[in-house]
Amino acid sequence: MSQVLNLDKSQRVDIVCKRGDTFKMSLQVQDDEGGVTNLTGYDFAMEVRYADTDDGENQQPQDDGYVFNSNTVNGEITVGLEDGANGNVSFTIANTDMEGIYSGLYVYDIQMTNVEDIVETILYGVFKVNEDVTIL
Repeated sequence: MSQVLNLDKSQRVDIVCKRGDTFKMSLQVQDDEGGVTNLTGYDFAMEVRYADTDDGENQQPQDDGYVFNSNTVNGEITVGLEDGANGNVSFTIANTDMEGIYSGLYVYDIQMTNVEDIVETILYGVFKVNEDVTIL
Protein backbone atom coordinates (compact mmCIF):
# COMPACT_ATOMS: atom_id res chain seq x y z
CA MET A 1 0.00 0.00 0.00
CA SER A 2 1.32 3.38 -1.01
CA GLN A 3 1.69 6.14 1.55
CA VAL A 4 1.93 9.89 0.89
CA LEU A 5 3.59 12.47 3.09
CA ASN A 6 2.40 15.85 1.82
CA LEU A 7 4.58 18.66 3.18
CA ASP A 8 2.99 21.28 0.91
CA LYS A 9 0.84 23.48 3.17
CA SER A 10 0.49 26.27 0.60
CA GLN A 11 -2.97 27.33 -0.49
CA ARG A 12 -4.11 28.26 -3.97
CA VAL A 13 -5.69 31.69 -4.14
CA ASP A 14 -6.18 33.25 -7.56
CA ILE A 15 -5.84 37.04 -7.77
CA VAL A 16 -7.72 39.31 -10.19
CA CYS A 17 -6.56 42.92 -10.50
CA LYS A 18 -6.83 45.84 -12.90
CA ARG A 19 -4.15 47.16 -15.23
CA GLY A 20 -3.14 50.71 -14.28
CA ASP A 21 -4.67 50.56 -10.79
CA THR A 22 -2.62 50.43 -7.61
CA PHE A 23 -2.39 46.81 -6.43
CA LYS A 24 -2.62 46.38 -2.67
CA MET A 25 -3.26 43.09 -0.94
CA SER A 26 -3.23 42.60 2.82
CA LEU A 27 -2.99 39.23 4.53
CA GLN A 28 -3.24 38.05 8.10
CA VAL A 29 -1.00 35.03 8.70
CA GLN A 30 -2.36 32.47 11.15
CA ASP A 31 -0.91 29.34 12.71
CA ASP A 32 -2.37 25.84 12.32
CA GLU A 33 -4.78 26.45 15.21
CA GLY A 34 -6.15 29.72 13.75
CA GLY A 35 -4.23 32.09 16.03
CA VAL A 36 -2.37 35.04 14.54
CA THR A 37 1.36 34.66 13.92
CA ASN A 38 3.70 37.34 15.25
CA LEU A 39 5.63 38.24 12.11
CA THR A 40 8.34 40.28 13.81
CA GLY A 41 11.62 39.25 12.15
CA TYR A 42 9.91 37.43 9.27
CA ASP A 43 10.70 38.11 5.60
CA PHE A 44 8.31 37.80 2.68
CA ALA A 45 8.84 37.52 -1.06
CA MET A 46 6.28 37.70 -3.84
CA GLU A 47 6.93 36.99 -7.50
CA VAL A 48 4.68 37.27 -10.53
CA ARG A 49 5.95 35.44 -13.63
CA TYR A 50 4.81 34.66 -17.15
CA ALA A 51 4.72 30.94 -16.36
CA ASP A 52 5.69 28.66 -13.49
CA THR A 53 8.52 27.29 -15.64
CA ASP A 54 10.21 30.73 -15.93
CA ASP A 55 12.91 29.93 -13.41
CA GLY A 56 15.82 31.93 -14.77
CA GLU A 57 16.78 29.46 -17.48
CA ASN A 58 13.70 28.91 -19.67
CA GLN A 59 12.61 32.49 -20.34
CA GLN A 60 13.40 35.26 -22.77
CA PRO A 61 16.82 36.75 -21.93
CA GLN A 62 15.56 40.32 -21.76
CA ASP A 63 12.96 39.80 -19.04
CA ASP A 64 14.28 37.10 -16.67
CA GLY A 65 10.79 35.58 -16.63
CA TYR A 66 9.55 38.10 -14.06
CA VAL A 67 6.58 40.37 -14.44
CA PHE A 68 6.91 41.75 -10.89
CA ASN A 69 9.01 40.75 -7.90
CA SER A 70 9.99 41.87 -4.43
CA ASN A 71 13.39 40.17 -4.42
CA THR A 72 15.53 42.92 -5.92
CA VAL A 73 16.65 46.29 -4.63
CA ASN A 74 14.37 47.98 -7.15
CA GLY A 75 11.63 45.37 -6.96
CA GLU A 76 8.20 46.49 -8.06
CA ILE A 77 6.39 44.76 -5.20
CA THR A 78 6.71 46.50 -1.85
CA VAL A 79 6.24 44.25 1.17
CA GLY A 80 5.17 45.86 4.42
CA LEU A 81 4.51 44.55 7.90
CA GLU A 82 1.64 46.90 8.74
CA ASP A 83 0.99 45.26 12.08
CA GLY A 84 3.43 42.38 12.22
CA ALA A 85 2.72 41.56 15.85
CA ASN A 86 -0.87 40.76 14.82
CA GLY A 87 0.11 38.79 11.73
CA ASN A 88 -0.61 41.49 9.13
CA VAL A 89 1.50 41.87 5.98
CA SER A 90 0.78 43.81 2.78
CA PHE A 91 1.96 43.64 -0.82
CA THR A 92 1.75 46.75 -3.01
CA ILE A 93 2.48 47.45 -6.68
CA ALA A 94 2.33 51.11 -7.75
CA ASN A 95 -0.13 52.09 -10.46
CA THR A 96 2.79 53.25 -12.62
CA ASP A 97 4.16 49.69 -12.60
CA MET A 98 0.69 48.19 -13.15
CA GLU A 99 0.29 50.40 -16.26
CA GLY A 100 3.19 48.57 -17.90
CA ILE A 101 1.70 45.09 -17.72
CA TYR A 102 -0.55 43.73 -20.45
CA SER A 103 -3.87 42.23 -19.48
CA GLY A 104 -3.67 38.47 -19.30
CA LEU A 105 -2.89 35.48 -17.12
CA TYR A 106 0.31 35.12 -15.12
CA VAL A 107 1.34 33.04 -12.08
CA TYR A 108 2.49 34.14 -8.64
CA ASP A 109 3.54 32.85 -5.27
CA ILE A 110 4.35 34.26 -1.85
CA GLN A 111 7.08 32.83 0.34
CA MET A 112 7.56 33.47 4.03
CA THR A 113 10.88 33.06 5.87
CA ASN A 114 10.64 32.84 9.66
CA VAL A 115 13.23 33.90 12.24
CA GLU A 116 14.82 30.41 12.06
CA ASP A 117 15.34 30.80 8.26
CA ILE A 118 12.67 28.22 7.45
CA VAL A 119 11.16 29.08 4.05
CA GLU A 120 7.56 28.19 3.28
CA THR A 121 5.41 29.01 0.27
CA ILE A 122 2.10 30.15 1.74
CA LEU A 123 0.09 31.20 -1.33
CA TYR A 124 0.24 30.54 -5.06
CA GLY A 125 -2.06 30.77 -8.03
CA VAL A 126 -3.09 32.66 -11.12
CA PHE A 127 -2.46 36.42 -11.26
CA LYS A 128 -5.07 37.74 -13.71
CA VAL A 129 -4.79 41.31 -14.97
CA ASN A 130 -7.96 42.80 -16.46
CA GLU A 131 -7.67 45.55 -19.07
CA ASP A 132 -8.43 49.13 -18.05
CA VAL A 133 -10.04 51.75 -20.27
CA THR A 134 -8.40 54.75 -18.62
CA ILE A 135 -4.61 54.70 -18.82
CA LEU A 136 -3.12 57.86 -17.28
